[in-house]
Amino acid sequence: MPDHNNLNINLLHSLPGGPAPFDRGLLQSFVPLKRSVEAMAADSGITYQAYMDVVQRFVFRNWGLLDEIVRASGFDKEIDRLDLIAEKHGRDYHPARIRIGAQGSSYSFVVIVAVNQWSQSVLEKEFRLLQHLREKFRSNFIPKVYLLGDEALSPQDKANSNVRMMLGEWFDGFHEFHLCTDIGKGSQTLLLWDMDRGYVHLSQGESEQIYRAAAFILTSFYDTETFEEIFPWHHASGDFVASLRNGQIDLRLTTARQYAPRSEFNEQSSENRVMAMILFLANLTIRMRLDRFEGVGETVWAEDYSVNATIKGFADALKRKIVDRVCDLELANRFARTLQELPLGQLAQIFQRVVESYDRAAPDLPVIQSNLAAHVWEVYKSIETIFGRLK
Repeated sequence: MPDHNNLNINLLHSLPGGPAPFDRGLLQSFVPLKRSVEAMAADSGITYQAYMDVVQRFVFRNWGLLDEIVRASGFDKEIDRLDLIAEKHGRDYHPARIRIGAQGSSYSFVVIVAVNQWSQSVLEKEFRLLQHLREKFRSNFIPKVYLLGDEALSPQDKANSNVRMMLGEWFDGFHEFHLCTDIGKGSQTLLLWDMDRGYVHLSQGESEQIYRAAAFILTSFYDTETFEEIFPWHHASGDFVASLRNGQIDLRLTTARQYAPRSEFNEQSSENRVMAMILFLANLTIRMRLDRFEGVGETVWAEDYSVNATIKGFADALKRKIVDRVCDLELANRFARTLQELPLGQLAQIFQRVVESYDRAAPDLPVIQSNLAAHVWEVYKSIETIFGRLK
């Protein structure tokens, strides 16, 4: 347990220019249940003060573990500052950043807070799944998770008496990004929510890097034998975060809600394994284009350049799987040949099959359906560019 007398504790909330102190009015307001525009009025029944208090108690109760992780990283200074930063709010989770500081240096964790019974169950499953995926793939694309526990809220709060909390790795220097309109250019662009230096409009080249990297990550976790994949995921939820340095993008995936096959076959024949990969690729190209305007508005559809970038990312990951011997070369060659031979009409049928598997009530569905025909054509052209087409 740290010495409170020597520890400067700051309660902050995240803003585009960097974390800012809470004022008394905001501390007494309620944590929203969602961050979407139409749901901001709904609240959780938990004040920000209670939210920050329960995060602080969780941190202090597990200080020994935090200190051990920080020291193992080579951080050897005397800790004198603790910043508790409310980051954002989603349907299921309310994450806070825990920044431990000393003499100009810092080390960060994330504490994810789940309020209701449903979200607590989801968080427990995700904790187990992230542990499993880290062990199975030895990948740094997803965060390390250290601890799952419960903490009691203050008695005066009208919400549930306990919240469930997960301690995990915070990706320092990585930020959300969302589609928006660049007013200066009058065109669509990805906006990087750099919460340290301010929002940044990304160039098309930088945006292409993001789509390519996201496709690479998701394909890396795709199991060609069992057809298991990370799904669902959505750009609107901020599931991916990016770092921009000197025009180069680095990407991480912050969550893994489920890991299961989306395609069901009676047997794992070579033909079915190939078709499962094609269905995975088709779904990947569709979902990669979806976002909400500025992260909270209406569903928006990414421009055509995202398709080529996505398929390149898929191909990059497939090559890496072959090198790492987690994908059979014969299977990869059969997949590439089948993809090359697909007529446009048959490719359209495959995409229609994928879209028919989606929830009929999904708010993204009308946007997908209105853009599907043009999307299939873009995919067809990209396959020819990237894989070639047999004559």
